[in-house]
Amino acid sequence: MHYLLPAAVGTLMCQLGAAAMYLGALVVRYPSSKVVSSEEREAIRGDIMVLMYIHFGAALLLLLAVAIYFPAKPPTPPSASSEEERIDYFKAFRVIFK
Repeated sequence: MHYLLPAAVGTLMCQLGAAAMYLGALVVRYPSSKVVSSEEREAIRGDIMVLMYIHFGAALLLLLAVAIYFPAKPPTPPSASSEEERIDYFKAFRVIFK
């Protein structure tokens, strides 16, 4: 069943991305009229920066979780062929050309 984990994580991230789409409307204020004053424009710009910091924080948190959780090498080989010794192609080409 561990082979289903990547699909589950991908689906979860897709759903979280769709849910995060609505965060923008909660954080960034809507202009009061079609003609926007410079003060209101700066306030909206500040709201957008706050939203960008929230997105950055979420992405950084996920990156740290992945970096901490995943080991450098899996405990068992993912396939039978991954246990096989790999050919060093540069050595093989040198032998062929000699």
